[in-house]
Amino acid sequence: MSLVSATLPIMIAGIKTRALLDSGASRNFIATLFVKSLGLNLVGSSEKMVMASTSLDQSLQGTVTADINAAGRLYSNVELGDLPSLCSDVILGQEFVKLHSEVNFTRGGVKPPLNIHFCSLAVAKVDPPRLFKFLNADCCPIAIRSRRHNAEDGKFIENEIQELLKSGIIEEALVDPSLSRS
Repeated sequence: MSLVSATLPIMIAGIKTRALLDSGASRNFIATLFVKSLGLNLVGSSEKMVMASTSLDQSLQGTVTADINAAGRLYSNVELGDLPSLCSDVILGQEFVKLHSEVNFTRGGVKPPLNIHFCSLAVAKVDPPRLFKFLNADCCPIAIRSRRHNAEDGKFIENEIQELLKSGIIEEALVDPSLSRS
């Protein structure tokens, strides 16, 4: 499913893009590659951000401040956290949404509008779950041949493995050939 229907065309640093409106995001974010392409001034930060849809956390690369034009309005000095892996160039979260008395999405559905009234928006403070909390030092990885998959799935799997390696969630296994199972 495409996220385009939940995006808003914006202009940032003279460049047109689309920003994902995400009322579940605690703040506003911008993708690292997009920051570099815009030439924005990055202020360092090592703050950890916990992703709601996964058990992963990422460190902010820093923050940038930029003016954003959206829906015919100028938003001055918007602070955006720089994260390396985003599904959109820009994510406008609660910091942006709470500036408005209402945010409406027109979807063209057949049912009447659904109105949700928030009395307040708060930042969730939840520690990420420990992925391997039930493992002990005696546990060893199992090395087996991978199941067959098509080229498209193979590319997806390889990309996911590289992201997990880069994030430090997994590491290369040193396999003793005498321990491998056939």
